Amino acid sequence: MKLRKILVPIDFSPAGEEALTVAASLARDNGGELLTMHVEDPPVAYDGGEMYYGMEGANREELIKRLREIAPVPRVLCSHK
Repeated sequence: MKLRKILVPIDFSPAGEEALTVAASLARDNGGELLTMHVEDPPVAYDGGEMYYGMEGANREELIKRLREIAPVPRVLCSHK
């Protein structure tokens, strides 16, 4: 199977960073490209009872800047939405 384009949802969480690492490896190994897109989940409770509320106080321009700064690995084309 040849992976040409891989959509990677980005929420700037540790789990999202790990997903980006895996997707970048797949893209590199298959000659594909990444398309990153910022997503935000509604608040959720995790196992320890802690709540995740996303990025508090982040404005659209700041999020776009952070998204465009993502450059996972050399030799992998990465575009952002």
